[in-house]
Amino acid sequence: MTTTKTFWLSFCDGSRPKGQQFLGVSVVDVTEEEAVDAALERPYGDRWVVAACKKAWAMECNPGGSMMSAEMTSDLDKLPRNRLMQAAELKSLGLIA
Repeated sequence: MTTTKTFWLSFCDGSRPKGQQFLGVSVVDVTEEEAVDAALERPYGDRWVVAACKKAWAMECNPGGSMMSAEMTSDLDKLPRNRLMQAAELKSLGLIA
């Protein structure tokens, strides 16, 4: 059985004006195979996070800027995958205030 991990990726750009720095959130699923491939390409850093970042780029849901990641272990079936969610959508889903 292949291991899959889900990551919450939050993007911001500190060079933008205050109130415009948050760029959005993407939720991506990463397989063990993708993590192994990422480790071969970039042998430094957490292979799962590197793979999550690469997947976000490939799915065009990484807007650039700085990225923070968190592995999600709770039930996230309702959250859309592989697309950028803006603040209004995150609020409507009850994920941010």
